[in-house]
Amino acid sequence: LARDFLEIGANGLVLSGAGQDFLAGGNIDITSLAKQRGPMCRECLDWSARRSHLAGSLGRALLGHIYAQGWAKRVDGTRIVRFSAAGQAAFGGMFPVTSVTT
Repeated sequence: LARDFLEIGANGLVLSGAGQDFLAGGNIDITSLAKQRGPMCRECLDWSARRSHLAGSLGRALLGHIYAQGWAKRVDGTRIVRFSAAGQAAFGGMFPVTSVTT
């Protein structure tokens, strides 16, 4: 949202034109995501952290990209995703955060 890649539409989150351009540069096939069952973009509240994250086919595709790049991996037997130091730096370069609100 901070970089205008997602917008809040009447039916929830939608991918903006800027978001489509950004993802095309990361080799994420938006056309195939749009054809999948269910929404492409959906906000999902994490019950434990009480913070929203991106769900839907786009959220799954981005997580798959993060795994494929070796930036992070799931901790066996948990839902925890742990980033390596290099992965954290790469993710921060791709999605810079200037401030965090809680």
